[in-house]
Amino acid sequence: SYGGGWITPRLALVLDHSSLVTYYTGFEASYRITSSTDTLSARYWVDPGVWISTGIGVGYTTVSGDFSYSGGLETGFTAAAGYEVFHRNDFVIDVQARIASIGVPDAAISNASLSVGFSWY
Repeated sequence: SYGGGWITPRLALVLDHSSLVTYYTGFEASYRITSSTDTLSARYWVDPGVWISTGIGVGYTTVSGDFSYSGGLETGFTAAAGYEVFHRNDFVIDVQARIASIGVPDAAISNASLSVGFSWY
């Protein structure tokens, strides 16, 4: 996340970023896929320490190697859920499950991750 602000005590608007770099080496080809999304997300705390989030924004994908593709900005989506394992008034560590998807012509590129987040307030 880049940053954001509180709308209510349980709802925040957050600028989110998600990136994935994948390397593929197969029998007939080798290439690297880079996929990034930047979204404006709504993050809602369903319970103290437990949140869900969804957002819409832009995504960008490039493929380089034996096969190449460089797309323009496309529609990007994110969805996430998190659990705060450590919480102070100004700092949080959470565990997150995230999904990001980018619509490209005739396809969609998606990624999923399980990660640790650090937030300062």
